[in-house]
Amino acid sequence: MAQHACENHNKYEKIIITDKYGIEWPSVKTIPYLYILFYCKWDPALYLDDKNLFNIEFRQPQWRIDSKEKNWLLVGSKWDFPEDFDKAKIMKTIYFPASAYEPKAAFYFVETK
Repeated sequence: MAQHACENHNKYEKIIITDKYGIEWPSVKTIPYLYILFYCKWDPALYLDDKNLFNIEFRQPQWRIDSKEKNWLLVGSKWDFPEDFDKAKIMKTIYFPASAYEPKAAFYFVETK
């Protein structure tokens, strides 16, 4: 997730990355900014001084509001999108590691137009 965001952050006005996900319910609270700082090779001191320095924001996407923006990338789990949202809008999916069960999506990457 972080690698894709780092490699593509210049393509978007803003990227929103969820801080909560889970296989059965949104029970895992994460610190995605640490992964972004590492994979983007950004100086943590700059981020700590100004969290708005880069075009990546760390919070749960608010689909009904954020989807109306132009040229944003929303990175969220299935919990961050309404059940009836158009799955054709998903441009990339990252799955949880393989298990004996069917693959389950960890993150959806959804572009706004």
